[in-house]
Amino acid sequence: MLKNNNQAVIRKMAVRSIRSNRKKNSLYLVAIVLAVLMLFTVMQTGASYMHMQYVWRLHSVGELYDGILMGGVTKEQEETVKAEPGIEVVGITEFMLGNIGEKNISIIYEDKNYREKMHQPGILHQEGRYPETADEVMVTKTLLEKRKLENLTIGDTLLLSYQKKDGTQVEKPMKITGIIDDYEETANCFVTEEVFEQAGYSQADYGCGILYYQYRFWFASDRIENRLKEELNLERKQSIQTTWDCDKVKEIFLGMLGIIMLTCLSAYLLIYNIMYLSIEDNIRYYGLLRAVGMTESQMHRLLWQKQIILSGIGILLGTGLGFLTSYLVIPGTIRVLGIRTEKMAVTIKPEFLVLTIAIMAVTVYLASRKPVRVAERISVMEALGYQTSKTVYTGKKKRTGKNIIYRLAWQQLCRMKKKTILVILSLSTSLTVFLCVVTLAGSQSKRTAELQYMNADMELTNKSMVADVSDWKQPFDDAFCEKLLKIDGVKEIHKLNYSTIVVPWEPDFSDQWMRDFYDQWMYIKYDDVREEYQQNPEHFMALVVGIDEKTFHYINQQNETAIDEKSFLAGESCLLCQQYMGYTNADVKNKKISFYFPGQETKKYSTSVAGLQKDDSPYRGPSEVSLSVAGIQEDDSPYLGPTAMGPTIMILVSDSFLEDKAESLWTYKVSVIYDEEYDKKRKSKS
Repeated sequence: MLKNNNQAVIRKMAVRSIRSNRKKNSLYLVAIVLAVLMLFTVMQTGASYMHMQYVWRLHSVGELYDGILMGGVTKEQEETVKAEPGIEVVGITEFMLGNIGEKNISIIYEDKNYREKMHQPGILHQEGRYPETADEVMVTKTLLEKRKLENLTIGDTLLLSYQKKDGTQVEKPMKITGIIDDYEETANCFVTEEVFEQAGYSQADYGCGILYYQYRFWFASDRIENRLKEELNLERKQSIQTTWDCDKVKEIFLGMLGIIMLTCLSAYLLIYNIMYLSIEDNIRYYGLLRAVGMTESQMHRLLWQKQIILSGIGILLGTGLGFLTSYLVIPGTIRVLGIRTEKMAVTIKPEFLVLTIAIMAVTVYLASRKPVRVAERISVMEALGYQTSKTVYTGKKKRTGKNIIYRLAWQQLCRMKKKTILVILSLSTSLTVFLCVVTLAGSQSKRTAELQYMNADMELTNKSMVADVSDWKQPFDDAFCEKLLKIDGVKEIHKLNYSTIVVPWEPDFSDQWMRDFYDQWMYIKYDDVREEYQQNPEHFMALVVGIDEKTFHYINQQNETAIDEKSFLAGESCLLCQQYMGYTNADVKNKKISFYFPGQETKKYSTSVAGLQKDDSPYRGPSEVSLSVAGIQEDDSPYLGPTAMGPTIMILVSDSFLEDKAESLWTYKVSVIYDEEYDKKRKSKS
């Protein structure tokens, strides 16, 4: 028996069927286009957001890692972390404080994993190579610039001094083998592990060894972190910390995943409903085809040929609109999600395009399977006698009157219960998707304001405050701020002011605070420096930050318990920055902090702690400042090495109190808010 090849005929019939039912097919196309557009846009938004987080991390810290183990790392702990299946890369660094002349620098050793996988992406330019012997060194361009050594180049000798573990001071000439320019912009130099061995340090020493790691799948970060804490047997001075953006990206990812699932469900219900109605309307046509000899298999091919053509066109149009929407919508969406920048890079990933097509194809297949099965299996007699709807008789006498329209509408819904349920589910799911997008955007915009001090249009930062206090400058003086306010389009400005203070030793607060900090973070005992602190408290860094009423009201909304506004504005109460101490509000509330401004020893003030500010609070200012040390100020690195001597006490008070009492203030940040009309014009131009 000869096989009848009728594939071409079936394809022509599918095309004619599409043309003859343009209204319903157009609705079908719209459903697929919108679903593909939504899926593609959501995926690309997530991809662009994650790419921006990647860029932000490189620009801000100059390194790529997801978690860090501080406080010294034993070889056994290193192997335990490497054995964790959820961790892909593990890198080790060692630090110690050194000097070039009278200026402090960080001396660093990086193992191969850390150097190539974590630090290298943050290097903008490199000349030469990493050191290979104990008398070689690689330096940052920033170190040469800040130490006035720009004349040095590869092959020259750098005189480096540092203190060995036994207290012996070493001064050693080192040959420069490489110069790097990175995003970190720190005065660092890099040596081999042999230098640390000669100095008596090892990665297990507290304040020296630090372990960095990257997740294989960062959305499992919580489970991995908890498992590591259980398996590593951490000492009190050791701690595991994950980057804040890792948790943020995870939240965005889960939100995007939820939107994708709801979009697929909405598309499934909508396509199923449209397909079911289309086949129901054409059931007699399909019955006639069966009557003239079309087999079930041929009917199957006809229906799926029609679906493939329509779906292919819909997916093609949807992806095209998705590309267009990505470039037009994603930049604004990402700004809402928390990244404020003028030029937004849109990341188009081909794998997401393939994933979108695959998800949509599976959704269309699942939604079409049952309606197609109904059409291909119906008999000729069933098709010719098929009724599209059945009247439901309730046994109640029909009423006439002014509410007849509502009763007719209700009866129509009751006649086609299945269709009604499908339509309601489709609309409900679509509305849910919309509400999820709005909720996600709203929650992220709140996070934006929290991370950026206030939802400002522009921020000016005093970069001189990352250096020694004696080198601080005041670029944002009154004259500058007055000129700034006179600029066309500037509505208001908000200053974040700092001042150094001296907190004398006293047992109620300062002694407890220092003791707990040393017990948790320092490699030396507090008893060894307590006498120094009692006699010379000015050697121990303390800062006071002034915030305005608008900022205070915002903070007050975020705190567990509201702070009395009157007492805060008067300087009678303050907020204490946590400094990674693990304290709760109950531990420090109502503790008295006495202080005076440098040069004003006769004018002492006392304020009561009203609450704690979190470590990641934007009101704390630069970490380099908050990690100052006793008698020593590390210029560039937030990590101070094994010779660091103490913490910073940082409190937040009202700016009116600070301006009234302090003789000298330093403005760390100026937030600028544009006039609304000017802001609209600027955004329309961009």
